[in-house]
Amino acid sequence: MPKDMHPEEYGDLMVEALRMAVVGPDEVIVGFQIWDMDDFDNELSLLFRANGFAKTERLAGIKELVRDLTCIDGDLFVVTDKEVHRFAGGNIKHRTTMKLPVKAARALGGRSTKELYVVGEGVARFDGKKWTRLASQDVELTCLSVYGDVAYAGGKDGTIVQISGDQVKPMKATKIGDIDSILIDSRGVLSVAGHRGSLQGPPEKLAAMKLPPDVSHAGSVCEFKGKIYWGCVGDGDGMGLFVQNGKKLEQLSPEMCLGMIATDRYLYAGGETLVLRYDGDEFMALNLDYDEDEERWALEPAEDEDA
Repeated sequence: MPKDMHPEEYGDLMVEALRMAVVGPDEVIVGFQIWDMDDFDNELSLLFRANGFAKTERLAGIKELVRDLTCIDGDLFVVTDKEVHRFAGGNIKHRTTMKLPVKAARALGGRSTKELYVVGEGVARFDGKKWTRLASQDVELTCLSVYGDVAYAGGKDGTIVQISGDQVKPMKATKIGDIDSILIDSRGVLSVAGHRGSLQGPPEKLAAMKLPPDVSHAGSVCEFKGKIYWGCVGDGDGMGLFVQNGKKLEQLSPEMCLGMIATDRYLYAGGETLVLRYDGDEFMALNLDYDEDEERWALEPAEDEDA
């Protein structure tokens, strides 16, 4: 396991919870990225298991930036720039590492261990035995959403592609800038969060969304209990977690929301050092901090002043 990065030994550490994986109704695996803004060669990813939000367990440290993770059929898949690490039964000690046929992998997802996709500078599909490159992309794909037998990926310069089986179909070009998050929800509605605007609607007929005045752009989107939630960036009341009611976005929390995932019971939102859990009424929070006594990063229930 790599040595933890002590905050005082580096010039400017950035700590973010970007990606999470659902294990059970109240159990998630959280991936934190830690890197030095003064020297990008210094980087570390930490994986934690949170069960019931009162019990957390540190699973592993990886001397690379974890780009995405997902739990499928009991196995945990963790993707870095060039590889996918598969942990059988979620057991960190039983790891299989697979090289990817795409560069700069950024997101993965699927509906079974025999149909798993990775996107980055291209698209690749895993059939349970091997990875096969499906398409090359001039533009990097950065996010992926899978529902049923179809997937959608978004990326740089507003690029969106539809993936089904071995087929990758480019969709109509958009003008919303780089896409940070994409969601195909249970109704078949596509929601897309870009740097210069957001889109929503049936995939073949996307329409521009009107964001609140103080929101500069949306960076994440997730479905929870039949509603769509957005993580927004902006000034004042434009920052935080928002719920969509009709065509309006209403702020629920001012905490930065970089990535989201949901179970039947809870919505989880990751930000800078914090992970929020929302049940539809109340919030709880986990906070990542450096434990001087243990000389390692630890994830624990947040104190009131942290949350």
